[in-house]
Amino acid sequence: MPLSLADFTEHLTASGLMDAESIATSLADMSPDKQPQDGEELARELVKQKKLTKFQAEQLYAGKGKSLTLEN
Repeated sequence: MPLSLADFTEHLTASGLMDAESIATSLADMSPDKQPQDGEELARELVKQKKLTKFQAEQLYAGKGKSLTLEN
């Protein structure tokens, strides 16, 4: 079952890799017909935009975002 857009966004902000404003800006930069429908589509788009690596996107999607940062 695909991860919802809201859940992926929550994982992403909790990881500290992107803040909510940066995510909103990335979404606003996408054309209306290219808006992601779920977390997987958002992850792919952020990798295309080089805002995340494929590894980071996979870890976030798996709910392991906290392991991507070291302390503060």
